[in-house]
Amino acid sequence: MSPLYLLEKEDKFDQIILERRLNIMVFSVCWSLGSKMISPTIFDLSSNEDLTHVHFYRIDIDETNRLNIVN
Repeated sequence: MSPLYLLEKEDKFDQIILERRLNIMVFSVCWSLGSKMISPTIFDLSSNEDLTHVHFYRIDIDETNRLNIVN
């Protein structure tokens, strides 16, 4: 089982991008209905035993905004 990581530090984002592996990054905000709707699906995928080679990350845009993502 591959966990769903909460990515909080910007420098960790850069490190993950440079690694050669399959990553799924979900950009979300706690107040968004779309973010709330997709969260269970992402959690289920991160728990899927057939996807242990995939790393799942959730990035809260309100908390980590060095990426200059506009809400």
